[in-house]
Amino acid sequence: MYFLIIIIFVPIACFFLYQRNKAYHQDYSGEKQKEDNRLKEVVSGIVQIAQKDLDNKIFVNGHYTKQVTLIKKKTTYYSYVILFDKSTEEIELISYNPKSGEAASLGFYTKNQIEAVDIEGINTNYLFKEANKIRYRVQTQGVDITYENDYGIHYSQVDDCNQLRAQFNLKTLSN
Repeated sequence: MYFLIIIIFVPIACFFLYQRNKAYHQDYSGEKQKEDNRLKEVVSGIVQIAQKDLDNKIFVNGHYTKQVTLIKKKTTYYSYVILFDKSTEEIELISYNPKSGEAASLGFYTKNQIEAVDIEGINTNYLFKEANKIRYRVQTQGVDITYENDYGIHYSQVDDCNQLRAQFNLKTLSN
C-alpha cells in the first residue's frame, strides 16, 4: 500500500516542483529581476561605502567557500566584488562582509596576474596570483537563484559576467 502511494506521489511532486522552478526562471511578473536589482544595489552600496567609484567599471559579485577538515569540519565563506576598470584594464578585488556591510580592498591586479577558468560554461573561477602563488580564488555565477543570508548575497548577473569573461576571451554565458 505504501509503495503504491510513493509511486503515485513522487512523480506528481516532481512535476509541480519542475513547473515552479520553470516559472521562477522565466520570471513573467518581473519579481526576480526586481530582487536581482535590489541585491545588486545592496552590494554596490557596500562597495561605495569603501569609497570606490563604479563609473566606467565592470562590477561582478563573487564568492568562495573553503572547507578544512582536521578533527571537525570548518567551513569559511568569502564574499568578493571584482571591479574591472575599462580604461586602465586594472582589476581591483574587494572583500566584503554581507552581514556587517564592511568592505576592504585586497589589492589591484593586472590581467596577466589573473587566470580565468571556465567551469562548464556556467561559472567562472578567477585565480588572483602574485609571484606564481595563488592569493585569492573567486567564483562568479552568471545565473543564480536570488537570495541573501549572513554568508553571501547572490543574484543573476549575466551581462556583467559576460563583459568580464570577454576580457579573458571566454565564451559568453546564456540566460
